[in-house]
Amino acid sequence: VIALRGSVTLEDWWHDLQAVADPHDHDGLGPVHAGFADHMEATWKDVQRYTAGPRVVIGHSLGAARAAILTGLMVLADQPPLARVVWGEPLSGFRQLADLISAVPARSYRNGDWRQHDPVTDLPIPTPHLPYYRAQGLVDICVPPKWTLFGSWHRFPLIGWHDMQLYAKGTPNCEIARLA
Repeated sequence: VIALRGSVTLEDWWHDLQAVADPHDHDGLGPVHAGFADHMEATWKDVQRYTAGPRVVIGHSLGAARAAILTGLMVLADQPPLARVVWGEPLSGFRQLADLISAVPARSYRNGDWRQHDPVTDLPIPTPHLPYYRAQGLVDICVPPKWTLFGSWHRFPLIGWHDMQLYAKGTPNCEIARLA
């Protein structure tokens, strides 16, 4: 299992924000979010060097977006993963990437209810100039955050639904094994 972590460092947050710039045009993947694609070629080389297949790619948030890009690189190398399982996945590329990875079994979870949901799954907002596209539809789960006046930063209403601990509670226990 290749696990890609979400945003932790200032550099990670910088990569997240690079969606407002023009995307990076990768020869095989097509236009992809520049911040999410940064270092992914080197990551794929490391994965090849230190692991043997079969592989499953997982990630949350930034890691989920990078999981899509890594899956694309794996498909291009004719070594597709058995599955891709992600939580709180932002959009990472245009139609070319989505088409490339669409045959890989995948689950992309979004936490929410009928009133609100994890807003990260809506980002970056597709526009005519930046037509981001998702390979598979989102799988909705509902584990509401506990709202507290003085909770930590991930408990605030705008991103409270994005907490990985909530995703872990709402995901079926054997999801990765079932897809692989």
